[in-house]
Amino acid sequence: MKTLIAIALASTSLSAIACAVPEQLDGKTLINVADPAYSPGNPNAGTIMKLRFGKDGYENKILSKGLLVRGQYRYRKLHDTVGLMEANELYDGRATRYTLVLTCLNDNSGTAVFTQTQGAIPPDNRQNTVRYTIDQ
Repeated sequence: MKTLIAIALASTSLSAIACAVPEQLDGKTLINVADPAYSPGNPNAGTIMKLRFGKDGYENKILSKGLLVRGQYRYRKLHDTVGLMEANELYDGRATRYTLVLTCLNDNSGTAVFTQTQGAIPPDNRQNTVRYTIDQ
């Protein structure tokens, strides 16, 4: 009986993580919403962004501010459920460098951790969580 309960619990937990991040971002569009509660001092907290990815570059339309920023990125899938994007972009002639670690909730959405190491808008070093949805 204990074995059956353990198997049932294990299969339930496995089905809860049965998702995958994209193999690549080329041709994909992500709608991102930055979490306003994670870091209230972050100037991008609560921001809604639409990122369109090409082979080597992306376009970041910051919907809640009416801005358009372009950048370059590298993406790799680290695990079925985890992807890493390393990006840099220019805003008002100043460089911004950041990473985005994606973790899927399902095949079309999940949570990401945004970590900036250099920014056009201070502070240079900051972090926030983001909810993402893949809008193909």
